[in-house]
Amino acid sequence: MRKANRSHRTATTAPSAVPLATSRRSTAASARRLKARDHVISVAMDLFLQQGFDQTTVREIVAASGISMRTFFRYFPSKEDLAFPRADEGTQRLRDLLAQHRNPQHPLLGVREALAEFGRWYNAHQAEFLKEWQYESRSATLIARGAEVEGRNQDAIAEALAQVGVARADARYLASVVFGGIRANLEAWFEGGCRQDLLVLSSNTLLMLEGLDALFFAEGRFQTPDGIAGAPLAIASSMIKGLVSRMSDRLRGMTP
Repeated sequence: MRKANRSHRTATTAPSAVPLATSRRSTAASARRLKARDHVISVAMDLFLQQGFDQTTVREIVAASGISMRTFFRYFPSKEDLAFPRADEGTQRLRDLLAQHRNPQHPLLGVREALAEFGRWYNAHQAEFLKEWQYESRSATLIARGAEVEGRNQDAIAEALAQVGVARADARYLASVVFGGIRANLEAWFEGGCRQDLLVLSSNTLLMLEGLDALFFAEGRFQTPDGIAGAPLAIASSMIKGLVSRMSDRLRGMTP
């Protein structure tokens, strides 16, 4: 009877130990893979800086990284995926932040809060993003890929606005205005070697969003400003851009 009990205890306790050991091995293996992947990214980015993206081959990256071709393609579908390694992560992060700061009453204030958080993430990876900008600007292939990434992020802002009831055409227009400010801020940041805090540099765009929210929204409903309603699209667009520019200047104290 005692033997039967010991056998029963062994049968019930042994299986729980196996998954735990397997889980630990799996976690350690995942950590090794991530470390190896990050090493390849670092090596590739340095090569892109030294000799240009278009001139760098996968074979050179593999040799410098100390991995096999098979391992390389297990980590990355193509060389282009090494150029902007945080692109997908960034777009998903932006979508998550826009959802987190969703503000139906003041949609553009919600976008402002999301972009402020997104700017902090950029600050945290400034050295990596500066490298990307430096080699991207020397490759037509990467300029086109970068435009695709920007397009996805702009679409994320438009979608966030549409989800709080803004008509899609209006949401796309507002997103293009907002992203124009973001693009200008990033260019200035990169040209300055990313030495300045991006949030400080982007204060004009963040302030502009406050003004745009007051200009376009009343109790959460989108409205066309007086004097613009009924104007042809090209004229209305020009008038709105003028209003935005003057509003931004005033908010920054540049005009009385």
